[in-house]
Amino acid sequence: MTKIVLVNENDEIIGSKERDEITRDDIHRVSALWIRSPDGKVLLAKRSSTKKYDAGKWGPAVTGTVDDGESYQNNIEKEAKEELGISGLSLIIGPKLKLNPSNKLFCQWFVTMVSKDTEFKLQKEEVEEVRWFDKDKLRSMLKSHPEEFTTSMNSYIKMFI
Repeated sequence: MTKIVLVNENDEIIGSKERDEITRDDIHRVSALWIRSPDGKVLLAKRSSTKKYDAGKWGPAVTGTVDDGESYQNNIEKEAKEELGISGLSLIIGPKLKLNPSNKLFCQWFVTMVSKDTEFKLQKEEVEEVRWFDKDKLRSMLKSHPEEFTTSMNSYIKMFI
C-alpha cells in the first residue's frame, strides 16, 4: 500500500502513513485540476459510486492524494494520466487552500486548458463520466441541485468562475 504525505499546519512535510492509518488529526496533501476549454466551458468529473467520499457526485476534473515522495505537481500530472488518460498538460499553479477542519488537508489547485474534442480514457474506479459545463448552467445546477456536487464545489466555483 502507498504511503500518504503528512504535513504540519504550515504544509511542511513531517512524515507519512499508510492511507488506511490516516486519522482525523493528520494533515495531508491533495492536488486538484480545473480544466477549461477555449470557449469557456468547464470539465467536471463524476466520481465513481464506489468512492469513500462524495461518491457519484460531480467535482473537479482531476483530484488526488499526494503520496510519499511526490510533489503536488507530480501528483496532479500522474492523476490526470491515470483518471482521464491525458498528459503533457500546460499547468498553471492556482491557489493552495487549507480545507475542511474535520478532514484536515491542504489542496493545491492547478488550471489548464484543453480542447473540447480531447479524447478522455476514464479510469472507472475513480471517474464514472466527464462532462463539459457552461458556467451559467453550472451555477444554476449548483443552486437547484447542490446534492449532485461534491461538498466543496460552491467554493471552487467562486474561486475559478
